[in-house]
Amino acid sequence: MTEQLAGDAHDIEVAHFAAATGAVLVTKDEDFTDLAARGILQTPLLWIRLGNMTTTRLWALLEPSLPAVVAAFEGGEQIVEVRKETFRTA
Repeated sequence: MTEQLAGDAHDIEVAHFAAATGAVLVTKDEDFTDLAARGILQTPLLWIRLGNMTTTRLWALLEPSLPAVVAAFEGGEQIVEVRKETFRTA
């Protein structure tokens, strides 16, 4: 998405763009959970709660959870939260 949106795009702009393109929004930003609670976010949200780390380390932690994450979204969950050793739906 970063190629299509300005670096200073507001969260609502990002949310609308994700919905318009059918994307799953992946973020560490808690503000998007608020947009979901208010009915503004109309796309699935993968909320990363793993702290600061390199992309390589993040992917190593996230990749084993992907089948469960996909299953949760396919089961109708709008928000999936990924933590260090587990994920949970919100």
